[in-house]
Amino acid sequence: MTHTEAERLTMTAHLTHAQAAARDTLRDLLPPGATVRVIIRHVSASGMMRTISPVVVVGDSVRDLSGLVARAGIGFREDSKRYGLRVGGAGMDMGFHLVYSLSSALYPDGFKCTGHQYTETRRNGRRVLGCPSNAHANHYGAMARVWNETHPDKLAAMDDADYRRSLPSLTPDERKAAQRELESIVAERQAWIAAQPNYRRGVLHRDGGYALHYGGAL
Repeated sequence: MTHTEAERLTMTAHLTHAQAAARDTLRDLLPPGATVRVIIRHVSASGMMRTISPVVVVGDSVRDLSGLVARAGIGFREDSKRYGLRVGGAGMDMGFHLVYSLSSALYPDGFKCTGHQYTETRRNGRRVLGCPSNAHANHYGAMARVWNETHPDKLAAMDDADYRRSLPSLTPDERKAAQRELESIVAERQAWIAAQPNYRRGVLHRDGGYALHYGGAL
């Protein structure tokens, strides 16, 4: 059966609308900072093809996003027999690849910083998941190098304290004193870095692939 040009355009428009609707729904379910985990349904004998289900955990329930992601048109076809998505490739964590690709499609222009660094901390007994962007870790490393270059005396004292605390000739009290000195200098460096211009809540992270946390496999 052949289709006229008008029919093909109608089908294309419908597909585009379906993709947009699926992406809108996914953005509602997965705002920046949300965690997406995966279930590995199947691995081919060659190891080059997997069936993976992206899922989001809400309370005690697990919602499978495979159908929505397949309809979103980001390059993963649905495996209807195994209830997941066909993900080709090897040599890396293919679950991460799936979540990164999904995140990039949902947030192609980047996303606004959620205001916390990429660490999991506890505040007032509550679990707080930080901003998933790798820009925070990159910024910390860059600022640490600047501190090292602009505080050579402190860096030398830190290295000296690190060396002294491991000397077997020192008494336990002397080793503890060296440890406290080292911790004091490290804390000073961390405080200096924290005071520098950093990525704050609302600032745009340009790599949308890191808008979502990859929570690993269930």
